Amino acid sequence: MAIHKRRVLGMMLMGLAACAAADQKVLFEEMHERLANPERGFYQSFVFTEIADIRPLEDLRDEYVTLIYGKIPANDFRDKDLSREFLNKIEWGFYRTRQAGLKVILCVSYSDKIGDPDASLDTILRHIDQLKPLLHENADVLLAAEAGFIGPDGQWRHWQNGEETTDNYKRILMRLLGAIPQDRMVVLARPQYKRDIFLARTLTDKQAFSDAPIARVGYYNKTFLSGPDDGGVYTDQMPRWAWIDHIGAETRFVPFGARVIRRDVLNDCHNTFDEMERLHCSWLNWDCPADIRRHWQKGGCLDSIERRLGYCFVLRSMTATDNISPDDTLSFDIQIRLDNVGFAAPFNPRPAQLLLRCGGRVYTQPLDEDPRLWLPGKPIVIQTNLKIPDECLGRTGRLELCLPDAAHSLQDNPRYAIRCANTNVWDETTGSNILIRQLEIPGPRVQINTK
Repeated sequence: MAIHKRRVLGMMLMGLAACAAADQKVLFEEMHERLANPERGFYQSFVFTEIADIRPLEDLRDEYVTLIYGKIPANDFRDKDLSREFLNKIEWGFYRTRQAGLKVILCVSYSDKIGDPDASLDTILRHIDQLKPLLHENADVLLAAEAGFIGPDGQWRHWQNGEETTDNYKRILMRLLGAIPQDRMVVLARPQYKRDIFLARTLTDKQAFSDAPIARVGYYNKTFLSGPDDGGVYTDQMPRWAWIDHIGAETRFVPFGARVIRRDVLNDCHNTFDEMERLHCSWLNWDCPADIRRHWQKGGCLDSIERRLGYCFVLRSMTATDNISPDDTLSFDIQIRLDNVGFAAPFNPRPAQLLLRCGGRVYTQPLDEDPRLWLPGKPIVIQTNLKIPDECLGRTGRLELCLPDAAHSLQDNPRYAIRCANTNVWDETTGSNILIRQLEIPGPRVQINTK
């Protein structure tokens, strides 16, 4: 009789455990307003060595701009080493960028127009070596480095003091890749240079985000949509559409940015959207010509371009199902569905975390996810098991998705965290996206003495 009683009570406990398993589901509303998200969007150009006042940088965030293009004019050092004073000005530019909550695309050049003298190969390599400590110390706010150094505005054309050979280009590119951390990338103005340097090989999915040099070189078209060959960006080795397909296959994993400089039939709304989607465009110049902005505004695509530059993550749903294991450990099976409606995915490393807030404490659980692989057009489903600390049992918690910067210096700064394009989810004080404000957490199971 005693044995039978214990069996009945055991079955009752199992039934209670099964009843405890219940779904808590949230559906999210998409938001179409502008967001000041990091590492994507419009950028504003500055002379990086002349940023004495932080106010112009801080004002950018009011316009939802989080990027700057930092030009370093080294015209006075074409035939000598960079001075300590000049290096200090560059360091000050990094400091101001960080203070303002921005990131920078950096470019060094020695001339401003065709025919101006610039630096020799040996001088360029020495200057890169001098810059290496600064680039490492300030990599947290370095979005990407433009190859630069050669020709007017560092566009790798019209080199006055050096021989324009693939070998020389390769030496500069490899030295620059070695001067920045391995998780940062270099962008080239013309895709032909990358094809020549890497012997026409194309970046493969397997190589993506590795330390292989080919996986760390992206693209920056500084005459985007300006004519059939974009001012010489696309050579006659391939037709324009083939170049775009070639670049687009790689820019799933490396950056592509653009600058528009003049009105052309190619930058009407339809074609602009088409090429930005195919090329996975992450940044665009804020100071583009007024007639192009007016054309985009009239065509109804300016706001959409701004929203879709780079990534744009939209939460769709979240489900939490509680489970009690045989050893009485409580956990939740979490499923989060979201979409990337932007042109690209993030290209710099970034962790993904779940945060559980309960009882005045915050518990962090890293997710086995890489946001760099959250590509546009592919459903994104995050599935994980969230262990519930004993201190949270029987309480109501708050569950959040956090996508902070990977740099230790910025990981607690909400201005560098990614905000999802949804209403009523963003906590600007913590830089996290609220998945559920009241997660009902079951209490501990009552142990019944069956003796």
